[in-house]
Amino acid sequence: MSQELYGTADSLVFDMIDDCWGDVNESGCQVNMNVCPFMKLYQNSIENNVDKVLHSGSCLMCFDRDGDGDKEIIMGDISCSNVFYAENTGSTSNAHIGDTTILYPNYPNKASTSIIKLNTFPCTYNLDVDNDGFKDLIGSPNAISGAENYQSVWYYKNASTTPTVNFVFQKKNFYKKI
Repeated sequence: MSQELYGTADSLVFDMIDDCWGDVNESGCQVNMNVCPFMKLYQNSIENNVDKVLHSGSCLMCFDRDGDGDKEIIMGDISCSNVFYAENTGSTSNAHIGDTTILYPNYPNKASTSIIKLNTFPCTYNLDVDNDGFKDLIGSPNAISGAENYQSVWYYKNASTTPTVNFVFQKKNFYKKI
Protein backbone atom coordinates (compact mmCIF):
# COMPACT_ATOMS: atom_id res chain seq x y z
CA MET A 1 0.00 0.00 0.00
CA SER A 2 3.05 2.30 -0.01
CA GLN A 3 2.29 3.61 -3.50
CA GLU A 4 -1.36 4.18 -2.64
CA LEU A 5 -0.69 5.80 0.74
CA TYR A 6 2.48 7.80 0.10
CA GLY A 7 2.83 8.01 -3.69
CA THR A 8 6.13 6.08 -3.64
CA ALA A 9 7.08 2.41 -3.71
CA ASP A 10 9.97 2.73 -1.26
CA SER A 11 8.28 1.07 1.72
CA LEU A 12 6.64 -2.27 2.39
CA VAL A 13 3.11 -1.55 3.60
CA PHE A 14 0.59 -4.36 3.13
CA ASP A 15 -3.14 -4.70 3.61
CA MET A 16 -4.48 -8.28 3.79
CA ILE A 17 -7.49 -8.56 1.51
CA ASP A 18 -7.85 -12.34 1.25
CA ASP A 19 -6.14 -14.99 3.37
CA CYS A 20 -6.60 -17.68 0.72
CA TRP A 21 -5.90 -16.07 -2.66
CA GLY A 22 -7.18 -18.09 -5.59
CA ASP A 23 -8.67 -20.80 -3.34
CA VAL A 24 -5.42 -22.80 -3.47
CA ASN A 25 -2.57 -23.97 -1.32
CA GLU A 26 0.77 -25.53 -2.16
CA SER A 27 1.85 -28.62 -0.28
CA GLY A 28 3.97 -31.67 -1.03
CA CYS A 29 5.17 -30.29 -4.37
CA GLN A 30 1.69 -29.85 -5.78
CA VAL A 31 -1.00 -27.18 -5.93
CA ASN A 32 -4.28 -28.10 -4.29
CA MET A 33 -7.29 -26.33 -5.77
CA ASN A 34 -10.63 -25.45 -4.18
CA VAL A 35 -9.33 -25.69 -0.60
CA CYS A 36 -10.92 -22.58 0.92
CA PRO A 37 -12.62 -22.00 3.34
CA PHE A 38 -10.96 -25.13 4.77
CA MET A 39 -7.59 -23.33 4.78
CA LYS A 40 -9.09 -20.62 6.98
CA LEU A 41 -9.92 -23.26 9.61
CA TYR A 42 -6.34 -24.57 9.34
CA GLN A 43 -4.97 -21.03 9.72
CA ASN A 44 -6.98 -20.53 12.91
CA SER A 45 -5.46 -23.72 14.38
CA ILE A 46 -1.94 -22.43 13.55
CA GLU A 47 -2.62 -19.04 15.18
CA ASN A 48 -3.67 -20.84 18.37
CA ASN A 49 -0.50 -22.98 18.42
CA VAL A 50 2.54 -20.70 18.63
CA ASP A 51 4.95 -23.66 18.80
CA LYS A 52 3.85 -24.99 15.39
CA VAL A 53 6.68 -25.26 12.83
CA LEU A 54 5.65 -23.43 9.66
CA HIS A 55 6.73 -23.82 6.05
CA SER A 56 10.31 -22.77 5.41
CA GLY A 57 10.13 -21.19 1.97
CA SER A 58 8.33 -20.50 -1.28
CA CYS A 59 8.65 -17.95 -4.03
CA LEU A 60 5.76 -16.40 -5.93
CA MET A 61 5.63 -14.61 -9.27
CA CYS A 62 2.35 -12.96 -10.26
CA PHE A 63 1.80 -11.88 -13.85
CA ASP A 64 -0.98 -11.59 -16.42
CA ARG A 65 -0.31 -14.50 -18.83
CA ASP A 66 -3.38 -14.09 -20.99
CA GLY A 67 -3.85 -10.31 -21.01
CA ASP A 68 -7.26 -10.42 -19.29
CA GLY A 69 -6.31 -8.13 -16.39
CA ASP A 70 -6.20 -10.73 -13.60
CA LYS A 71 -3.01 -12.30 -12.28
CA GLU A 72 -1.80 -15.84 -12.76
CA ILE A 73 0.91 -17.18 -10.48
CA ILE A 74 4.06 -19.27 -10.69
CA MET A 75 5.12 -20.84 -7.40
CA GLY A 76 8.44 -22.36 -6.43
CA ASP A 77 9.08 -24.30 -3.25
CA ILE A 78 12.24 -24.96 -1.28
CA SER A 79 11.65 -28.74 -1.26
CA CYS A 80 10.73 -29.13 -4.96
CA SER A 81 12.55 -29.12 -8.29
CA ASN A 82 9.68 -27.88 -10.50
CA VAL A 83 7.69 -24.66 -10.46
CA PHE A 84 3.91 -24.76 -10.39
CA TYR A 85 1.83 -22.62 -12.71
CA ALA A 86 -1.69 -21.70 -11.59
CA GLU A 87 -4.19 -20.26 -14.10
CA ASN A 88 -6.52 -17.62 -12.66
CA THR A 89 -10.03 -18.20 -14.04
CA GLY A 90 -11.52 -15.69 -11.61
CA SER A 91 -11.45 -11.91 -11.91
CA THR A 92 -9.21 -9.01 -10.95
CA SER A 93 -11.08 -8.62 -7.66
CA ASN A 94 -11.79 -12.29 -6.89
CA ALA A 95 -9.05 -14.72 -7.92
CA HIS A 96 -9.90 -18.38 -8.45
CA ILE A 97 -7.37 -20.91 -9.72
CA GLY A 98 -9.10 -23.19 -12.21
CA ASP A 99 -6.11 -25.08 -13.61
CA THR A 100 -2.54 -25.87 -12.61
CA THR A 101 0.49 -27.65 -14.08
CA ILE A 102 4.19 -28.29 -13.48
CA LEU A 103 4.67 -28.34 -17.26
CA TYR A 104 5.33 -24.61 -17.47
CA PRO A 105 5.87 -22.50 -19.51
CA ASN A 106 4.13 -24.91 -21.89
CA TYR A 107 0.63 -23.75 -21.04
CA PRO A 108 -2.16 -24.21 -22.05
CA ASN A 109 -0.69 -26.97 -24.27
CA LYS A 110 0.97 -28.73 -21.30
CA ALA A 111 3.73 -30.18 -23.47
CA SER A 112 6.73 -31.52 -21.59
CA THR A 113 9.54 -29.79 -23.47
CA SER A 114 11.81 -27.24 -21.78
CA ILE A 115 9.87 -27.08 -18.53
CA ILE A 116 11.46 -25.27 -15.61
CA LYS A 117 13.15 -27.96 -13.52
CA LEU A 118 16.13 -27.09 -11.33
CA ASN A 119 17.97 -28.98 -8.59
CA THR A 120 16.31 -27.20 -5.69
CA PHE A 121 14.04 -24.26 -4.85
CA PRO A 122 13.27 -23.03 -8.39
CA CYS A 123 12.00 -19.46 -8.62
CA THR A 124 10.89 -17.36 -11.57
CA TYR A 125 11.24 -13.69 -12.42
CA ASN A 126 9.33 -11.66 -15.01
CA LEU A 127 11.46 -8.88 -16.51
CA ASP A 128 12.50 -7.52 -19.88
CA VAL A 129 16.05 -8.88 -20.20
CA ASP A 130 16.50 -8.21 -23.95
CA ASN A 131 15.11 -4.64 -23.94
CA ASP A 132 12.41 -5.31 -26.56
CA GLY A 133 9.60 -3.89 -24.41
CA PHE A 134 8.12 -7.30 -23.45
CA LYS A 135 8.77 -9.04 -20.14
CA ASP A 136 10.64 -12.32 -20.43
CA LEU A 137 10.89 -15.19 -17.94
CA ILE A 138 13.97 -16.15 -15.92
CA GLY A 139 14.10 -19.32 -13.82
CA SER A 140 16.83 -19.85 -11.24
CA PRO A 141 17.38 -21.59 -7.89
CA ASN A 142 16.73 -19.46 -4.83
CA ALA A 143 19.37 -21.36 -2.85
CA ILE A 144 23.13 -21.47 -3.21
CA SER A 145 23.18 -25.23 -2.77
CA GLY A 146 20.89 -25.68 -5.81
CA ALA A 147 22.95 -23.67 -8.26
CA GLU A 148 24.88 -25.36 -11.02
CA ASN A 149 27.70 -22.98 -11.82
CA TYR A 150 27.03 -22.79 -15.54
CA GLN A 151 23.37 -23.80 -15.99
CA SER A 152 21.45 -22.14 -13.20
CA VAL A 153 19.79 -19.17 -14.93
CA TRP A 154 17.25 -20.30 -17.53
CA TYR A 155 16.03 -17.74 -20.06
CA TYR A 156 12.66 -17.85 -21.80
CA LYS A 157 12.06 -15.05 -24.32
CA ASN A 158 8.56 -13.60 -24.55
CA ALA A 159 8.02 -14.05 -28.29
CA SER A 160 4.57 -12.42 -28.19
CA THR A 161 3.85 -8.89 -29.36
CA THR A 162 0.38 -8.94 -27.73
CA PRO A 163 -0.70 -8.83 -24.05
CA THR A 164 -0.75 -12.67 -24.06
CA VAL A 165 2.71 -13.99 -23.22
CA ASN A 166 4.51 -16.68 -25.20
CA PHE A 167 7.64 -17.77 -23.34
CA VAL A 168 10.03 -19.61 -25.64
CA PHE A 169 13.04 -21.38 -24.15
CA GLN A 170 16.37 -19.84 -25.19
CA LYS A 171 19.10 -21.24 -22.95
CA LYS A 172 20.00 -22.60 -19.50
CA ASN A 173 23.10 -20.46 -19.06
CA PHE A 174 21.80 -16.90 -19.45
CA TYR A 175 24.78 -15.30 -17.68
CA LYS A 176 27.49 -17.38 -19.37
CA LYS A 177 30.31 -15.25 -20.77
CA ILE A 178 30.76 -15.48 -24.50
